[in-house]
Amino acid sequence: MSIAERVRQARTKRGLSAKTLSESAKLSNSYVSQLERSLDDGAPPRAGIIENPSLDVLERLAEALAVPVEWLAFGSGDDPFQELPPDTERPQ
Repeated sequence: MSIAERVRQARTKRGLSAKTLSESAKLSNSYVSQLERSLDDGAPPRAGIIENPSLDVLERLAEALAVPVEWLAFGSGDDPFQELPPDTERPQ
């Protein structure tokens, strides 16, 4: 799964619009849209499509989405959307 797919997955699981996410992460709405559009097809990269966001951007997105930055960047670590047994706190 790509960064763009993880961003979209987290955003939709959190029930956020791209606009709300962009405001929370202090990014432009067009930036979030361009990032997510990078997953729309298997075609070669096009102008205006973001493939590798900076660490600063990843950190802002992770915070706004309430997911670990390692998961957002690399897909590593625990799945933040995995169901936990009742009375189990999710690590922050």
